[in-house]
Amino acid sequence: IPSLSKLFEKIFSFEISKKVSLVVMAILLVIYVSVSAGELSTEETLQDYIGVKKRLDTWSLDSITSFEPHVRYFLLSSSMTLFGSYKIAAFLASIALLIVTYLITTTITQKRFAGIVSTIILLQSSVFLDYSTTVSYTNFWVLFYLISLYAIYRFWPLSPVAYLLSIPSKALTVAFLPMSIYFILRSNIS
Repeated sequence: IPSLSKLFEKIFSFEISKKVSLVVMAILLVIYVSVSAGELSTEETLQDYIGVKKRLDTWSLDSITSFEPHVRYFLLSSSMTLFGSYKIAAFLASIALLIVTYLITTTITQKRFAGIVSTIILLQSSVFLDYSTTVSYTNFWVLFYLISLYAIYRFWPLSPVAYLLSIPSKALTVAFLPMSIYFILRSNIS
């Protein structure tokens, strides 16, 4: 169908300038920060928080002997030490996740508009918004995993470092190794 084909061609060829994409990203980040900042002062109500807080209160670098999410504990403990709240690190990781989502989408698709759309999709996700500042279910692991994929394109020696940091953040990322290898093989990098 020629008219439908032309419509898809227009949609897929649409692009925005770098300046417009930076302004839109800044607006999206301001919206997210202004909506979510109020959650930083509230006490977490999730049932798992009690166990996580108890573990964080006893966790130290000396206790790295068992298989636990030690990177997550380190980042949350550092947040308490630096900012006086566990939630700040989770909040900063969520901001970084929005930025990395834009960057990796833009890099893969070579379209800034697609990066904006992917960031908006993440921002409207109730799962992201509900857990973006939580201590019980942080998103450090997905942040490190996406950074490892982005680093494949930008500076590949950092990719394994970021991927290895994602594993002690959440062991689930071990299952992503075959997909990561497939991603590397299918990418158009040297």
